[in-house]
Amino acid sequence: MSCFDCLSSNQLIIFIAVLALALSDDLDADDLSLLGSVISSIGGLMGTKATKMDHEKESKKEDLQKQIYDLKKQLEEIKHQKQ
Repeated sequence: MSCFDCLSSNQLIIFIAVLALALSDDLDADDLSLLGSVISSIGGLMGTKATKMDHEKESKKEDLQKQIYDLKKQLEEIKHQKQ
């Protein structure tokens, strides 16, 4: 369970808004722009990683399904050979 699971969607939005205000307090426009770019870049990279992880998970699932299918096929062949 992640720390965000205990928050509702509205609570999460409020948390992020408060965090943004706290981080941006006392920053000039240039620093604020740079910080926003860094945070956006981090978000993009995290999204890319999550997509890759989902793809790898799906690939493993497909591989396992193929292995199960192949094993069932081999078992059927063994059964037929013994008859």
